[in-house]
Amino acid sequence: MADRRIGDRYVLHKKILAGDPSRGVPELWLAYDAGDTYYVKLWRRKGEDNADIRALWNREVQSLTRLQGYPGADEMFVRLYDLHFGDRHYYAVLDGGRRSVLSEMLQSRARYPWLLNLGEVGRRRSLWEGLLRISEALSILHGEGTLHRSLSTSAIFAGPDGHGDFRLSGFEWSLRIAGNEGAAAKVGHRSTLRAPELDRAEGEFSPATDWFDFGLVAAECFGIPVRTVKKRGIARTGIENLSHLRDSERSAILDLLAEDPEDRLAKAEDVTQYIREIVRDLSSATTGAGRRLTLAVRLGPAVDLSRAIRTASEDKALPDDPIRQRAWIEHDLRGDIRITARVSPYPHMILRGAKLEYRVTQWSVGGLITWDIGYCESVEFAPKAVTDDQYYSLGGRNLQIQTYPDVRKTLQTIRDRSAEWDKIFPFRSARRQVNPHVREIHDFFRITQALDTVLTAAQIFPVEILDINRSSNETEVEVTPVEEPDRNDLASHLGLDTPSRQLRDWFRLGADPVAADDEDEPERDRYRLLSRRTIDSDASPVDWHFVEARPHPNGPRYRFRCSQGVVSVRQGRAYLARNHDGTLAQIRRRHKAIEDLRSHENVLRLLNDPRAESWTTNDALPGGRAEIPLDPSKLKVLELLWQRQPSFSVQGPPGTGKTTLIEAFSDRLFATDPSAQILVTAHSHHTVDVVRRKLAELFAKYGSESAAILVRLGAKEPTEHDIAPVTERLLQQLQASDLLSRAPVFLRNKLQGTLSSVGSRDDGASTDLRTMQLLVQDAANVTFVTSNSGELAELAARGRRFDWSIIEEAGKAHGFDMAAALQESHRLLLIGDHNQLPPFNARLYRDLLGDPLRVRKAITAGAQFAPGLVDRSIVDEEEVTLFGVLFQRSLGVPPDGLGPAATLTDQYRCTHISRR
Repeated sequence: MADRRIGDRYVLHKKILAGDPSRGVPELWLAYDAGDTYYVKLWRRKGEDNADIRALWNREVQSLTRLQGYPGADEMFVRLYDLHFGDRHYYAVLDGGRRSVLSEMLQSRARYPWLLNLGEVGRRRSLWEGLLRISEALSILHGEGTLHRSLSTSAIFAGPDGHGDFRLSGFEWSLRIAGNEGAAAKVGHRSTLRAPELDRAEGEFSPATDWFDFGLVAAECFGIPVRTVKKRGIARTGIENLSHLRDSERSAILDLLAEDPEDRLAKAEDVTQYIREIVRDLSSATTGAGRRLTLAVRLGPAVDLSRAIRTASEDKALPDDPIRQRAWIEHDLRGDIRITARVSPYPHMILRGAKLEYRVTQWSVGGLITWDIGYCESVEFAPKAVTDDQYYSLGGRNLQIQTYPDVRKTLQTIRDRSAEWDKIFPFRSARRQVNPHVREIHDFFRITQALDTVLTAAQIFPVEILDINRSSNETEVEVTPVEEPDRNDLASHLGLDTPSRQLRDWFRLGADPVAADDEDEPERDRYRLLSRRTIDSDASPVDWHFVEARPHPNGPRYRFRCSQGVVSVRQGRAYLARNHDGTLAQIRRRHKAIEDLRSHENVLRLLNDPRAESWTTNDALPGGRAEIPLDPSKLKVLELLWQRQPSFSVQGPPGTGKTTLIEAFSDRLFATDPSAQILVTAHSHHTVDVVRRKLAELFAKYGSESAAILVRLGAKEPTEHDIAPVTERLLQQLQASDLLSRAPVFLRNKLQGTLSSVGSRDDGASTDLRTMQLLVQDAANVTFVTSNSGELAELAARGRRFDWSIIEEAGKAHGFDMAAALQESHRLLLIGDHNQLPPFNARLYRDLLGDPLRVRKAITAGAQFAPGLVDRSIVDEEEVTLFGVLFQRSLGVPPDGLGPAATLTDQYRCTHISRR
């Protein structure tokens, strides 16, 4: 069998596990190609499958693609290299590498020291860390609506050295198709033990049965022979007699194996939290065990926390009574509360009380930044879960609530007696570095983002404030440039004039030139005076407007005016920046999005080699509901787009109808799946709104019964699709519906109160309205937002995911501009024309990247001006226009020429004009 091939590439070498077609269990083979080893799962076909079986296979391919696109999927699931079918088999090709099937390793424990001497706490900790990873993977499966149904140690792959390096598999083609007769009646189990509810005739698989199987996996890891034990009671007795386990470890496994599903530890959040507590205990994470946790709360009429307490307490604890409010917090946080450690958008913790969820940050007062003391002044208005959340319980620790002034009075004494929050409840750290084979792609994002950041620093101008004139209505300052050698060197490495000369060019003849390109967004005549030389320097919260420029023997003079009355400003050194707030916020968002790409290796692999990471399904292009005239070019592109996964790139020269293509695609998508959710982004507001208006017209044809929810976030000008009017319309529709007339009185009153709060400042009502707006955002079928907006960053921080991410005018955007949108979905559609207008400053970046020494010097010189946002990476020559590179790499190559890319050729606009 050594020469047996699958898919003309993979050679089957050794059968690891025998399959059982009657139960839908695939064969598992060790295989290899010219350069690596793999595991291949085979489902045998019996003759020609009917259309339903093929449709189920295609649906499974889509589901698995979605799962592989989940942030951090490569850390939890065995990577899928290929999913396809041949004449005799459906098959899935899995990453082999150095990992082995855990069941085989357990049968040969003597060969793996980390599986021996489990009385050693460190070795058990490694096993529990691996089980934690499997529990997280199973949680994601359930969250995506998939049951595993055959979880065992045969479905887990482990690294040879342990270290918690477990990966979940075995769920591929979770429908368990047995052949052309249809679905397998029973799911195969290697063990004779299974959840008791499955013994009943009416028993059904559920998340609870998966968690029971997870308990069997844990039991087998710690020495219980679950494959030969025939009675659950015997297995439970064996677990109770595992003397090398701590009580918490035994209890966890026994709770997972509870006979009654109602008593079973079967909620994903509870399981993962329980295991984290075990890992923490085994890691001796008892630092400061005898010390209290101190929480400083800031209270007062102007503080969000106090207002939230007033609402939650129904006016029993008022903002002007901090003693009563502190007591109310103590009562709300009594017992063994849950604590969430969250790293996004900044490290903080969430304490879940009985009525409120408290946002806790580290103490940062007077230059002291420490987690010795937690600090709280706000609450979470709406519950949410983020990918990297870590869950803990307070346990037996003493949580002491103190007011902010009291903590400041005895700060050092409190610190000496307090435990560190981040040591007791650690945040999730980066799991690993980017794999070497895709590091070049990630470095491309990092390098171009770093260059954009230091370019911003080179356009911040050191000045001396010479004169200040104040009146009752305005303040004027006069400044002159100051030479700063380090910043001059940075400008030179970037090929720019010195800042002082740039300033002369900006304001020559007393004019403030404004570019016509609307892609830059912010008003171009607003300036800030920074207090320090770095781009993250504190700025005066006022805007200055250019007044005049005039020559002077001691250097040019520039005058700026602030019309916000008398402002605080003093003579001396300052740093003049244009549109600084918006620029800095964008830099920070892009920096975070690029760092988040580390958890999206699927995106990096796709960008690195789109053809290798794509495959074709046999899905036929469905018909649409609307009459949309399509030329042959668009129909061909639609067919290719529909069948190619997970990405597709479309080159559309001017006049070829790119927006019409999006309209026709959306029409077919929602005709097939009315619950679909897509994200539409572009670099400019104008492009986003053109697509929005086009799709609004399309969905208006469907009628109210099939109306999709369209939401526009972060628009420059108010639109009918902003979240506020959309939410109000939906609430009004709900109020007029039959559903509400049958609802309980308190729900009707709640809805009426929420509607009446539109435009109100009542804290309680506005909280309900904000919660409803978040629900509408999450329910929207189409979300429109610009690619660099804070609203898109907030969606990503909340863990929002879409079925499709459509990036329009991708040829005009830098890679770092698209970093966030690329992560928002497992299916990508990029539309643009890299042969037309390139991204802003593309030539500058291309010239720089053509000279690695200049790049190295620029980043080295500029890092001091952007601490935490630029590192000193040494780079080689890189590409600059991401869409162009992606399109060219996606084009087909012989013999089939069917890559995940196509070009629109028919000139719709020209044809339309000629007909006039």
